[in-house]
Amino acid sequence: MSGFQDVPHQAGPGWPTDQAVPVGGWAYQHDPDDRASATRYMCAGARLDEYFAREVVRELRHERFRACAPSYGVDLDRVLGHAEEEVQHLRRRDFCVAGAFLAALVLFPLITVLYWLAMAFMPRSIALGTVPSAFQQRPAVDGTTTTAQRRDSVIVGLVKQLGIQVVLMFVLCLFGTRFLNWLGFGLWTAFVLALLLLLAVPWFFSWEQLNGAMQVLREQLTPTAFAASAGRRPTATAALPRSAVGGDANLIVYSGYRPFVGAGDEVTSWSFAMRLLPKGYQPGGSDEPARVNFQLPALVRRLAADLDQLRAESVSPADRIPGLQVTEKVFINGSELRNNSLFGMDTFWPGHIGPLPAGTRPADALSDDGVSRVRGLVDGPVRHCLCAQVRSWGSDLVLSVFAQVTVSGSTLYVQANTLVLTPVKDAYRVADSFSQVRTDEETTQAWVDALVHSRGVMLTAVFSSIGQLFAPIRLRRRERDQRRAIANDKRYDFGARLSLREVASSHAYRNFFQRMDVTRVGKQIELQILHTLANFLAEHDMDLGDLQQHREVILNNGVLMTGGVMTGSIAAGTGATATTTTGGNAGKPAGGGATGKSAER
Repeated sequence: MSGFQDVPHQAGPGWPTDQAVPVGGWAYQHDPDDRASATRYMCAGARLDEYFAREVVRELRHERFRACAPSYGVDLDRVLGHAEEEVQHLRRRDFCVAGAFLAALVLFPLITVLYWLAMAFMPRSIALGTVPSAFQQRPAVDGTTTTAQRRDSVIVGLVKQLGIQVVLMFVLCLFGTRFLNWLGFGLWTAFVLALLLLLAVPWFFSWEQLNGAMQVLREQLTPTAFAASAGRRPTATAALPRSAVGGDANLIVYSGYRPFVGAGDEVTSWSFAMRLLPKGYQPGGSDEPARVNFQLPALVRRLAADLDQLRAESVSPADRIPGLQVTEKVFINGSELRNNSLFGMDTFWPGHIGPLPAGTRPADALSDDGVSRVRGLVDGPVRHCLCAQVRSWGSDLVLSVFAQVTVSGSTLYVQANTLVLTPVKDAYRVADSFSQVRTDEETTQAWVDALVHSRGVMLTAVFSSIGQLFAPIRLRRRERDQRRAIANDKRYDFGARLSLREVASSHAYRNFFQRMDVTRVGKQIELQILHTLANFLAEHDMDLGDLQQHREVILNNGVLMTGGVMTGSIAAGTGATATTTTGGNAGKPAGGGATGKSAER
């Protein structure tokens, strides 16, 4: 196995690396240069998931005051471009369907209301059926299901869905033309008009919107097409913060209790404190220990340099971590921007004039001088961390280790938190499973999907259209309320609350080796941190006894047994307890595999 970055890009024996690999008529887009897969999948999610598309536009376009959370390994500028285009298509669909629904409500109100209620309360198993959607990834072809069988199942699904709604409409028209039929429509006239306005119009415009989304996925969001368009920036988007384009900001303004917002789920965390004593010092003597003979900034720079060396070509392949990025990040709670003594408001709002911040997001970049002023702070709202980050599997898997090192008097404190951004949701990855040429089965499946989807569109189109008509007023009112809150509350929280990359995360691994890579590389970074601490303290004639004990606890937190058979629970170490855990979370990033035993110290 090659380096961490290269794991997902290895081709199997006989597999080409620059073209699709045909599997049973389908083509998996295996592209070794797809280094921006997380961005591509999130662009697809903006096309396929209405909620996600609206969330992207709301967070990146409509939010004016709160900080933008990092989305590591993702170019949100491109995601926003796709989301804004899709929201425009959704708006057109909703307005057309709402117009048809209101026309039906005027022409035959009883039939329209009864049909709306029937669709709203119809059991999901009946309304949606069991035919798989074209927006789901294709299962592996095992030879048991032929293309003809699948096509037949799709056609049966279409007939079933259409038959349920047509029969329901006829029954309602039979009843509705007898009551509140103030225009005097006959049964067949009312039936045809109702089919047209309440079934055909939602169905057609849902198909148009979904078909357009699938066309974009096919033409722009396959690995090859997406890589070819990498140099073309979206024209509909304005400049976004650095945190929105790759998540490379060095100033994180967070909200609440989540300083590492955007970094994903926590995998491990550890910390320890140790007295810094000269080598050979004997406690209990009359002499006081000498003062610490080094400055903390020197230790931080040494840690950063040693971690950065892990990606150097001079390092042996066994120790090298290709793609490792080592940066310094400063964290501050969003409610402390106007109340800290370290930085003025001009730091967070450059060019600021007046007692209140301008109507812009807080800055996400801090100068080198500002970063150096934060190193080693042990109290207050502003903190400094080293971030060692690896973006692998096409940036679809992001491992971040945040290390904080402080010295207070003669006490050294070290804290390390390892977090992982798991792969993007499976529902957003369908472009990898498209056939090279659109088949009749896909066309039929698109009509089935549109028919199933049109039910929800018809139920919500009027409310959605009203909300979109009043959206400018609502946004102005929200901005006015925010400005008033900022003026009246000196501790207004400007911190980021939502990371779009975390919203798109599946919170589970897709591959066993992804979990193995996270564990291996995370341990390697932790080992380097402890190794550098030991070397640095030894160079300054510090006692390493306590550090060695902490190192053994952190790195050797398991029990190795060879040979024989073990049954029952086992606990090892002073004060250890044994617990039995039940499986069900084998793919979860925070650990927990199949049913087994675990020892806790």
